[in-house]
Amino acid sequence: MFKNKFKIKKILILKLCLLSSSSCYYQVNLSKSKPQKPSSQQSQRQIKKSIHKAKYHTHDRSNEPLPVLVFDIHGTFMYQQNNIAISALLKAGPVNMLRFLRRYHRYKKARDQNVTELVSVEQWVTGRNTGGSYEAMVQKAMSCYLPIPSAVLHLQQLKLDGYKLFIFSNIGEKSYNYLVNKFPELFKLFDGVIITPHGATAKTSPNAYYRCLKTITETLGYDPASIVLFDDYEKNCTMARQIDKRFIPVLCNRRNIEDSYKSLLGTLARIQENRKNNLNDTVCTLSIAN
Repeated sequence: MFKNKFKIKKILILKLCLLSSSSCYYQVNLSKSKPQKPSSQQSQRQIKKSIHKAKYHTHDRSNEPLPVLVFDIHGTFMYQQNNIAISALLKAGPVNMLRFLRRYHRYKKARDQNVTELVSVEQWVTGRNTGGSYEAMVQKAMSCYLPIPSAVLHLQQLKLDGYKLFIFSNIGEKSYNYLVNKFPELFKLFDGVIITPHGATAKTSPNAYYRCLKTITETLGYDPASIVLFDDYEKNCTMARQIDKRFIPVLCNRRNIEDSYKSLLGTLARIQENRKNNLNDTVCTLSIAN
């Protein structure tokens, strides 16, 4: 009888312990799952205010350096003079001319098919035919460009206004040097140049844009906040924007150079206005000049 009473008491004690432990478990979990409500409307406003500050915090950007301007050569400040290329091809003879035209056609086809790992046009059309009359013809044919007078005036004014000017082109080293020797005063306007050296990829590849960013940073000694790219090929503008949001592309219409430069100047004005208002430069999107 005494043993039975002892067993009953023991069972009751165990049940009470289980009930108390389970109640503690549910109290803990309920307290975690239920968010604590603010004690007043004032505390709710403070929470919203702190979230707003954390998400939309701005800083004064008005004193940052001017955006860096990056120009393609062909179709932006130099125009193609076909007579120069035709003359160079004819002097080189029919065999060299056909070789050049066939390779140049293949390059354009590969570019239009979005082949990314392309070398410069100069290297592509030269191939292994180096050091002879064919290579000399390639340099002359690939350098069949003359300065656009109105574009040069804009470059001079931008330089006077304090902008840093860079060249970013698919042109090869030898063709570039040929143009520099022919128009030295024009190329003195630029603070740096990013072309496609032998063995490197052209602007069809992301590597070219990383090379551009690296060269600009090393030349200036600081990371630019924004880089305005002035290019006549829309795919280059799109890729630049995808690579780095600091690139602000402005598409140049080679058939309407004056309006294209107006679009460029308008983009620069918007960037300056945004900085005065402490906004991001990224609100400036691809500008297409009609």
